[in-house]
Amino acid sequence: MINEEKKKYRRNYYLQHREKALTLRKEYYLQHREKILEQVKENALKNRDERIEQQRAYHKRHYLDNKEKIDEYHKNLYWANREKEAERKRKYREQNPEKVRERNKKYILENPEKFKQTQRNYVKNNPDKNTIRSHRRRAIQKGLKATLTVEQWEICKRYFENKCCYCGKEKKLEREHLIPVTKSGDYSANNIVASCGSCNRSKANKNFLEWYKVQGFYLSIREEKILQYIDLMSNICQP
Repeated sequence: MINEEKKKYRRNYYLQHREKALTLRKEYYLQHREKILEQVKENALKNRDERIEQQRAYHKRHYLDNKEKIDEYHKNLYWANREKEAERKRKYREQNPEKVRERNKKYILENPEKFKQTQRNYVKNNPDKNTIRSHRRRAIQKGLKATLTVEQWEICKRYFENKCCYCGKEKKLEREHLIPVTKSGDYSANNIVASCGSCNRSKANKNFLEWYKVQGFYLSIREEKILQYIDLMSNICQP
């Protein structure tokens, strides 16, 4: 009770003589500045580890108490600045390739199961990207040009109205080489068309024009559309 009364008295005294107290503190600080700064530095170093742990514990408690609100805030912040954030990460990877490789290598070694699951999820959620990447790798191994991108593949499918460019049926589309890989056909936008699996397997490594004209579903209008597409992409993809 006595301590409470002392605190109350000091508080009231300070409020009544605030300007005087501030002036005295300022004068004392100016007279003993070096000593005060040295003491502050010493205390900071002495209690550094303890203070860091306290801060970590506080932030952890704060996050757990407000998890949904904080997660929603960071989610909105990311989507509002996703292009800027993606550009920042891209520049960092370009400027620090060794650091990125070492960090990725360390993560894979420490979290093999998580990494495998991440790879499985990526393949499942990005089938086109994964297939294109595999085909490009095989083309490069064969010494062929491999430049087809996911965006170019989407353009190809839209051009042929998400139908097989040969038979016109709405089936699952595959990337078909007009000039086969066995005849040095590139894996590029001006050599890849959208084909159903049946037509792709039937054509195999045959010459496009010779094979197509003897098919029961042949249409000259579709042949012309294929040739126009190849000409269009050849002009767009010129180096």
